[in-house]
Amino acid sequence: MNVSDKTEIIEFQHPLETENNLYISKISVSLPEEEASLYVQEELHKAFSRFGLLHSVLPFTCEVSYSNESNITALPPVGESSLPPSHGSTCRLYAFVNFYSKLCARKAKEQLHLTRIVGTTPCKVQFSQRKKNSNKERELLYPSQCFNLANFYLGFDGWSIGIKLMKRDDPVPGADTLNRVCRFLCVVELVIPRHGLTTHGIGTAEGHWLRVRKQQTKAVLYRDVKRPPIEKL
Repeated sequence: MNVSDKTEIIEFQHPLETENNLYISKISVSLPEEEASLYVQEELHKAFSRFGLLHSVLPFTCEVSYSNESNITALPPVGESSLPPSHGSTCRLYAFVNFYSKLCARKAKEQLHLTRIVGTTPCKVQFSQRKKNSNKERELLYPSQCFNLANFYLGFDGWSIGIKLMKRDDPVPGADTLNRVCRFLCVVELVIPRHGLTTHGIGTAEGHWLRVRKQQTKAVLYRDVKRPPIEKL
């Protein structure tokens, strides 16, 4: 998909493209290793979330220290982020910051590259290099991620979703009890009133009849059957 300067289509799927993922290197903080990852994750989330909704922030500790590069000039730090107190040791890390929006990722890269985002040295911000696998199907977002994405771009009152139908198909009479399968059907409706849009989604879930008779398992099936429509809307 080509991204224009102003418009973009954001799907309810995990953003795996290179243009969504930023690779941040040259991170150096004066903290023990067990504390550094959490601190860096929080600071990166604070810095990059100013540009758009983040899917994930994943810091990793470097096994090999960086080599000195004399061609990097330190620029002023971003914002008023305070540095952690020195503990007499330096931990070096790298991280991946994943945006839902390619436009937001590009803007963050342009503005934060070679700035002191976190730690004591300027950080490099580049697009990550992922191995392309055209045969791998992109996974749908979890319902909670779908809600966060919709709330961010549409507003908390900019959309609504409701269950229009929840139905259980009884097992076929006379079928072998041990092999009976019970199926649940769910239809949901998504409404975006500001734009006058309405759409529907449908999903099914199946369970063994003897297990479905237990209320706890039945509740699990009802929960699962509602996930496919929500994720596909």
